[in-house]
Amino acid sequence: MRTKVIWFLTAVFVVGSCALTVSRGWDIVRYSMADARPDALRPWFDVSGVAFAARERALPVVDDLSDAQKTRQRREDITGILSVRPLSSDYWLSLAKMRQATGEGSSKISEALELSTLTGPNEGTVIVHRGLFGVWQWQTLPSEARVQTAVDLTAIRLSDHEAAWLKAELSGKPDVVREEIRTALQAHGLRASEFARIGL
Repeated sequence: MRTKVIWFLTAVFVVGSCALTVSRGWDIVRYSMADARPDALRPWFDVSGVAFAARERALPVVDDLSDAQKTRQRREDITGILSVRPLSSDYWLSLAKMRQATGEGSSKISEALELSTLTGPNEGTVIVHRGLFGVWQWQTLPSEARVQTAVDLTAIRLSDHEAAWLKAELSGKPDVVREEIRTALQAHGLRASEFARIGL
């Protein structure tokens, strides 16, 4: 009699475990069939296993940063993505950009930039984009962020497109700022040929 009770309880446990797994699996299947519209994806924003993918798919594209409402919405959506994937260095950098676009203080921008560095110090394209953003915001960055900008820009050789963008950006900065950036890049080993490519 005792053996039958044990078998029964074991069967209940196994069936219960399978039901939970099937339920989670069904959530994933339903998510994969969902429309790509943000409002259709919203029910999955907090579902374990698909929350990041759902939030990322629903992230609005903002072509015009002067559109304050869309820019603020994108900033909030990126914050939501980071709530489920806080180690995404790319999205921390995106948050820094959106904070700048929405007029948040330099300390908030620097904070997001620092978290991008902390979560992805050696991540390929993120390094370059973080360095370019740092040059763009150079005058408002604290000294530690300026040093990191120089580190990022000397870590990987810039593409021709990136070098051209940086050259144009630097050409519009005051001479004293250009000299600061040159000194910082030189201190971190940027080659002479690279200085020529970026107009320094």
